Amino acid sequence: MLSSASQVISLYPFSRHALYLAFWFAPTMTVGHCLFAGLCTGFVLFAVRFEERDLITEHGDAYRQYRRDVPMIVPSFGRSAAATGPSTSQV
Repeated sequence: MLSSASQVISLYPFSRHALYLAFWFAPTMTVGHCLFAGLCTGFVLFAVRFEERDLITEHGDAYRQYRRDVPMIVPSFGRSAAATGPSTSQV
């Protein structure tokens, strides 16, 4: 949990699993890196449901609301994300 003194601004109001997008950002996208990114993305899409189940167990209704408001992986800079602004939540 974050204290009010250590608020963090991040991509998490726009994507629940923003870190998983990092596989696709590389200075050069070689065939090998593209294959690696594709395999990692497949694993993430499979495994993220177990992670989210644990997050619901730990955070309950707060995480359920976060799931309703924020897309899983592909960022959304639309209505819900713009309404919440930068992340300073404790979820």
